[in-house]
Amino acid sequence: MKKTVAVFIAFYIISMGVMVGWGFLDKQSKENSAPPTPTTNKNTSTEPIQNNTSTQTDSTGPAASTTKSYTLSDLAKHKTANDCWVAIRGNVYDVTSYLDFHPGGADLILMVCGQDATNAYNTQGGRGRGHSSRADAQLAQYIIGTLK
Repeated sequence: MKKTVAVFIAFYIISMGVMVGWGFLDKQSKENSAPPTPTTNKNTSTEPIQNNTSTQTDSTGPAASTTKSYTLSDLAKHKTANDCWVAIRGNVYDVTSYLDFHPGGADLILMVCGQDATNAYNTQGGRGRGHSSRADAQLAQYIIGTLK
């Protein structure tokens, strides 16, 4: 009888461990899934865009994209979870669709929506270290213009 109870308890503990581990792996895979890719602008540089109001051309043909300039007043109109713009290093980004994918949580970005978030981005919210080159590459997908 004791042997049967011991086997049952061991089986139960192992089963629970597997379920907890599986849940953890499932959560990790969801967190590591790629955020949606915006289609507003294909610029992949985190440097400020030049030619603020002119039409840019590239080797694929004339008038490939236009660049808009925004003021801090324009930026301040976009400060909610449903409409979140930030300025970083002279560029303006619409990060609304990225909020749910931010590894630190949406709240960290929501604190700076509608503002110049360069300092927060460069110090990861005051922690003293900047974002990675991977974060820079992801951020570049959300660029919509420059800050005047």
